[in-house]
Amino acid sequence: MDANETPVLEGAGEVLLTPEGFDLAALFKEACILDCDEYDEDLRGTKREAEGISGDAGCSDQAPIGGDSRSEQAPVCTSGHTPGEEPEKSRAAKKRLRRNERRRKERVHEREEAGRPPVREEVKARFIPSTPILEASIRFVDLPVTSCGHHGRRETKAELEALKEEECTVEALRGAGKLEVEWDGIKPQVVVNRANGQILTILGGRAADPSFMKSADRATEAILKAAEGAEFTEEEREHKRASDSAALNTGIYYGGGATKPGNMANGRHAEMLEVLVSDPDISRIAGFADSLFKFWMPRVYTDVEEKLNQLYERDPTLKKNWAGSVYPCAAFNFGPRVACKIHKDSGNAPHTFCAITALGNYNPKLGGHLYLKELGIFIQFPPGSTILIPSALLSHANTPVAPHEIRVSFTQFVPGGLIRFVDNGFMTENGLRKKSKKLWREKMAEKEKRWERSRELISTLDELRTKRPKKS
Repeated sequence: MDANETPVLEGAGEVLLTPEGFDLAALFKEACILDCDEYDEDLRGTKREAEGISGDAGCSDQAPIGGDSRSEQAPVCTSGHTPGEEPEKSRAAKKRLRRNERRRKERVHEREEAGRPPVREEVKARFIPSTPILEASIRFVDLPVTSCGHHGRRETKAELEALKEEECTVEALRGAGKLEVEWDGIKPQVVVNRANGQILTILGGRAADPSFMKSADRATEAILKAAEGAEFTEEEREHKRASDSAALNTGIYYGGGATKPGNMANGRHAEMLEVLVSDPDISRIAGFADSLFKFWMPRVYTDVEEKLNQLYERDPTLKKNWAGSVYPCAAFNFGPRVACKIHKDSGNAPHTFCAITALGNYNPKLGGHLYLKELGIFIQFPPGSTILIPSALLSHANTPVAPHEIRVSFTQFVPGGLIRFVDNGFMTENGLRKKSKKLWREKMAEKEKRWERSRELISTLDELRTKRPKKS
């Protein structure tokens, strides 16, 4: 994706306000837990493992998903040739190829080091709304306060049972008095906290380039084609976050009793995921979602980027999905009519915003909405568009699409375990305690205020309108 690719900027965006009783502090406290190293996040409904590490921290020689290409080159389509099929090259040709490859890697490295360019002021002036034009009657449900940490709190058994019983069809949500947010998938809208103007949900839209929707259509075809050849099992298609729709995660993860972060292992699906990650259209969408994250949440983005860069420098074996995206993990929902059940992504860092891109061919006025339970709204979510939410804080689900329609999705996210590992000095909490009980006690004490520091990183509309965001 072009580093300067921006969303469509047609007119002022809309702002939805939470009610005066909305308490973001309580939501952050609810989302956070203390005993992070004992937390075993379930990414897909069954336990996922990282390369070289399992729940028992065993060893493996399995190659990482995507091989070395993820850290050494920008996402491109592979040529399809094997070394044995290539014609014999002269010594001069081989030397020229090595030189070109070296220069290409140097350019990729320079782009990764430089990151995305700062947002131009004229773009900010057009993209960020100056005043709210819509006040939504959003119902907030008070949640119990718990301790804090790097992950969202997992739902209790009783809460999970209650969520299972909640019907998330358009008819049921309308009948329950939920607010339907009409959205064309182009014009930006945000939900903000009425108390302080902090942004809670970003309807980011799509890139202004007319070819972007063609990329979205081709990405849909690539995901559907991958699903056809994957031969997903019944267990893979039926899991706690969706029914009759397989989902796979790829990237860098830390959890499940591992002693350090690692590249996710996906067994027989590894090659298929490598093809998807290398797909130029999916890569473009990933880069655009990253640009939305940086545009709307610059201080959260910087916090994630700086900490993950420390991790990558310390462990070069960790492979990013895309050079042009700060997100370390991605999830593919293969559909063909994916409608996620209501849930929170409790393993994600609470202050980060996961980027959800809807793909397919369906009528967004009749199905495919994004339902946000705590806010009491369900948002029309056209294919090809991207929405960013703090998925560890807000319970979310999709309304189903019609039987003849197609809906798949692609999401990027930040596991809280990676941030915690860096904050703990690149070690587990048990390792930290063994090394220095004094330092361990200091780190544990810091957790009491972590939710406040994390919350302060979230942007306000006023902050985004200024030339320089305030420093954390």
